[in-house]
Amino acid sequence: MTPTILGIMLGLLFSPVGIVVGGALARGDVAYWRDVLLRGAVLITFALFVATTRAAGGRELALYISWR
Repeated sequence: MTPTILGIMLGLLFSPVGIVVGGALARGDVAYWRDVLLRGAVLITFALFVATTRAAGGRELALYISWR
């Protein structure tokens, strides 16, 4: 399972701190779980951002894209 998919699944179920601590203890591989956390957190945050801007009519997203 890729770190991105695992990060999304675990991020929806547990807190980011729990993912890092539990994963590091279980696998002994802190770098892998840091990567899982970062990718999962970024994708979940972006998904929530898109969902909230679509609920608001997409105006904020359009402003953000035009500003960039």
